[in-house]
Amino acid sequence: MKAYLLVAIFLLAATAHAALVDWTVDISVNDDGSNDWVAALTYNETVIKSDYFVLSKIMNLEVFADNKSVFCDVTEEIGTSIVCKDIEAKELVYKFHTKKFVDNLQKLMVFRYPFSITERVERFHISLKLPLGTAIVEETKLGNTGLRPFEPEFGREGSDGRRIFISWTFDKPVLGQTINAYAIYENVLGFDPFTNFIIIMSVIVGGFIVLLVYISKKRRVRDILPVLTDS
Repeated sequence: MKAYLLVAIFLLAATAHAALVDWTVDISVNDDGSNDWVAALTYNETVIKSDYFVLSKIMNLEVFADNKSVFCDVTEEIGTSIVCKDIEAKELVYKFHTKKFVDNLQKLMVFRYPFSITERVERFHISLKLPLGTAIVEETKLGNTGLRPFEPEFGREGSDGRRIFISWTFDKPVLGQTINAYAIYENVLGFDPFTNFIIIMSVIVGGFIVLLVYISKKRRVRDILPVLTDS
């Protein structure tokens, strides 16, 4: 009994002194406006409890503590609160899917989310990946709206070879600070996702019909050849 008590005291002491070193949020926006999140929290020491909050209902939640899947309590009120207990880990990774945070702005799309700094952290990093076939809108298209293509304006725009992304890095952000991040993007292929789907399906169906016609003609020739004479 004493041994268990000593272990508990040690873990509580470690948690009390543990500091959040790195907080990374990677968000991938899908064609339909839904988005997939991966939030990783890295501490300098082992913690026995961690929690995460997002301003919406979520689906397909997975939580990993030092790469091991763990079960966490989920409460839905204004948003979704995820609380993980008895974990004994230095890194927590939260993965989930949500259908919110993307709105229409005329023919443009806007991803918008207020990130609240709820823990002291050495480095806070956000990465937002846009849907395939879209790009950050040109500022000239925003007219007199007073909006920029993305905020905070010091964000870095880049590409992974297929999709455009914007990233922001904050060193020692102020506890309690809210970072209102947004990005305005547009379709640059000239078709919306539904039109692209119709085109792809049409090509597949057309190819299948051509294949059937080819097979049918080949069978017909094979059936006729045995009854033909040399002349």
